[in-house]
Amino acid sequence: MNLCQALVQAKVLLSANGYIRKTLSIVLQQNRTRFVMKRVFEPRLLPTHKRVKIGHLEEKNFIYEVIEDTNSKPRPDIEVILTQYVEGLGDRGDQILVQRKLARMKLLPLQQAVYVSPENIAQFEKERLESGEIERKRLTPWARKTAKSLKEAVLELQMNPKQDWVVEKRHIRIAYRLQGIAMSEAAITLPEDPISKPGEYEVKIMVNDLETVSVKINVQVISPEETTQT
Repeated sequence: MNLCQALVQAKVLLSANGYIRKTLSIVLQQNRTRFVMKRVFEPRLLPTHKRVKIGHLEEKNFIYEVIEDTNSKPRPDIEVILTQYVEGLGDRGDQILVQRKLARMKLLPLQQAVYVSPENIAQFEKERLESGEIERKRLTPWARKTAKSLKEAVLELQMNPKQDWVVEKRHIRIAYRLQGIAMSEAAITLPEDPISKPGEYEVKIMVNDLETVSVKINVQVISPEETTQT
């Protein structure tokens, strides 16, 4: 029995204590959700060979308990196509899966995305072919966040004054590894002039072989003794 049938039969409303009780009037309207309900007190059986007056049910027979409320169930995510670059999600033409609230409260109203449909898929596919793009590789949302954090942060490099030094790729790789960022030395591009003095410099980092990010490094000369004391 769904909610609408139960309300029509019993003319009931949900009371404050969680049960559904009889009332004098009720407003019925269409609802996407569905409630599965069960009588708390089953009506008594009546003989079939006798005529029974309509309305033989007692007041307690109009008390129901909700077995299932489909409105409280988590709804599945929505698949959309981005119409522009959205930070943390993707670029134009990306087909992604997002939460319903995010799609309906932000992406769709702001025209940052459209629903996935044969027409929209065909439109973006046509756009891709007209631009001469065969298979465009894009950074994942996580890679974009990593690239942004690299660009905004300053990498601190501490060199030993007791030794002759020149900043090499391995120094940068190890410094980032200590911060929890793994990269290969092939992804690092140093300036043409060797870095052999303290100061701020700029190096290039390739993220996922797709995008180059300029990052700043601050080279300091600190002895191991000073590092241990701090």
